[in-house]
Amino acid sequence: MKVLVKPGSKRFSAQWDDSIGGLRVGLPERAEKNKANLALLKRLSKLLGARATLLRGATSKNKVLGVELDEQEVRQRIEEASED
Repeated sequence: MKVLVKPGSKRFSAQWDDSIGGLRVGLPERAEKNKANLALLKRLSKLLGARATLLRGATSKNKVLGVELDEQEVRQRIEEASED
């Protein structure tokens, strides 16, 4: 799954973005000493209720994650979480 990360955001946010074919995620953690990557994996795993692993993009804003869900399930869970 493609993910575009914006570290240093005011708060955590995650939304599906059709223009990138994946998630757009804002993280309050800075991109220092792997903090943003670890926070991304932890927060998305909790939000989606499934394990997320970093496959590519450890030093980039554009990442590829492995998630144990298909795209439709990811979209559904993101939408449900944003309604809360």
